[in-house]
Amino acid sequence: MAQDSVEGTTGAQTASPDKLLLRPQIDPNNPPWPAYRGYHEYSFAYATMGVRLPTILGKAIEDTIRTLNEQYSEEKIVDLVKCIDRMDDLMVDLSGNAKLRPIIDDGEADVALWNKEIAKYFQGMYANSDLVVTID
Repeated sequence: MAQDSVEGTTGAQTASPDKLLLRPQIDPNNPPWPAYRGYHEYSFAYATMGVRLPTILGKAIEDTIRTLNEQYSEEKIVDLVKCIDRMDDLMVDLSGNAKLRPIIDDGEADVALWNKEIAKYFQGMYANSDLVVTID
């Protein structure tokens, strides 16, 4: 069976016609196009940072408040109130294009790794940060 090369990838790859590999190899340190940022009007990133994320967060806050009103356990109520407060703070940050701040280390996850990435790649305001989009 004859093999065709696939164009548009880093280096020509060979594949049979029924199984062409069309996924380009992208180097994250040297992307093929500029990053999407929330301050670019009429862009996907602008709509995402300015409308989509606040809408999703607002619905999460509403849902958490509904859940709070159904609770009887003091421990759950206290936890949900703290959660709502943190989400409200995030909403203010998103709406006001606040400066990104480090994640508070609660000992639960790889916070140090994320804070390192925030310091390296996301210095500045929410709208100035690159919008990370994955397509798979």
